[in-house]
Amino acid sequence: MIIVASLCMTNAQAYERRFERGYETSRSAVHYDRARVVAVRPIRQVTRTAIPRQVCHHQQVQRSYREGADPGAYMITGTIIGGVLGNQIGRGSGRKAATVAGTALGAVIGHDMGRQRGHAQVHEYYPQRHCYTEHRYLEEEHIVAYRLTYVYRGREYTEEMDYDPGPYVQVRVNVAPVR
Repeated sequence: MIIVASLCMTNAQAYERRFERGYETSRSAVHYDRARVVAVRPIRQVTRTAIPRQVCHHQQVQRSYREGADPGAYMITGTIIGGVLGNQIGRGSGRKAATVAGTALGAVIGHDMGRQRGHAQVHEYYPQRHCYTEHRYLEEEHIVAYRLTYVYRGREYTEEMDYDPGPYVQVRVNVAPVR
């Protein structure tokens, strides 16, 4: 029994020595093992999102216009009154000339009166709504991956993973002979 145990022990040690040197008895062997994680660094990405909002305010706006009778009405009235007065003042053959002169003078006086009295400049103020879009930006930082460094059989390796594996990471070991 002791001999069998020592033979098993010797075979196991020989296998272990072959495995350490990179030798394997079969053509190809895949197995899984654990490696110690020595560093984990999160890889971050910043996303910037625009959040639009409509901003409105009221502003006083001035509207100007002329109010009152049309100066043309004053001119027509002046023409009629001037013609009537010229007709009454004139005598004989001068009556036509006095009527024409009265009409022309009445039109000029009526037009001037219409400009002075008939049109007043009016200013009105009313609120007008003005709107525009304002953007506020929201920045968020997300972890998109993890860069980890691990040690397996004395060698250091670096990989990116989707998750933080913790203190150990499972590794796949593929052993094949060199040809």
